[in-house]
Amino acid sequence: MDEPKMVAAAETQSPEQFRRTVRAHQDELSGDDGSERLERQRNARTASFSEQDDGMWCLYALFDPITGQRIRAALNHKTDMAWYSTNGREREKTRHRRADAIAELLTRTTQTVGGADGEIGVVECPQPTSLLILADYDIIDQKLGRPRLSDGSPLPQAEFRKLACDAEILTGIFNSELECLSLGRQRHPSPQLKATLIARDHGCIGCAKQPEWCVIHHIDHWQHGGPTQADNLVLVCHDCHHKVHHRDWSVEKHPDTCRHYLRPPWQQPPKPTGGDCG
Repeated sequence: MDEPKMVAAAETQSPEQFRRTVRAHQDELSGDDGSERLERQRNARTASFSEQDDGMWCLYALFDPITGQRIRAALNHKTDMAWYSTNGREREKTRHRRADAIAELLTRTTQTVGGADGEIGVVECPQPTSLLILADYDIIDQKLGRPRLSDGSPLPQAEFRKLACDAEILTGIFNSELECLSLGRQRHPSPQLKATLIARDHGCIGCAKQPEWCVIHHIDHWQHGGPTQADNLVLVCHDCHHKVHHRDWSVEKHPDTCRHYLRPPWQQPPKPTGGDCG
């Protein structure tokens, strides 16, 4: 491992950015498309469920990145939906909603249905989940290459082909900065544009919460003529969205990293130190 490079990165990057840098460096050193690493991770999967002395139960599990992201998407979606379904009641804490989401997803809510022939049956109602996969298109060879998860984790070609068999394909053409062409002035982003934002922002630009907890915010507000395009949209969680609309926090682009971030009203904008966002 390139220790000087990692030390330099640790001094300037946030914990989340440094985690991605270390993982990317490990991927560079692996020498393959990630197949061996994924196999090791899958062999290390484990789960346990035990009762504590006070009668509470503890669930522990460890998953490979692909399975983990699927579970994360389903769990965060279910947790976030509980935030909306309060019907005027006081909202529960996130940790409580997440625990309830795990319980509901594991116990699988069932629904009784009647068939055309009068028979009664019980069906499961699974939660919809999605897994965003990015790949580069080689114009010369006319094939997809370098498949990866939205956080940059490499995806082995064999796994990529397997997932593609059951996937709903959302086609889109992006440049090297993951910016897509204008999709018109619709208010709500298309699935392609939403995928672009997830790949670019990774999560909330204010607190780094995962994409499933986020809403899409127009930097220049829609009602004031702001377009529904990638350069006018960012991912923010509900708390950070409230800060923007009700506490005067602003969405700005860092002069060096060119990434969007949230700036509180009492903080001065950073001065450029050599970067150029154009």
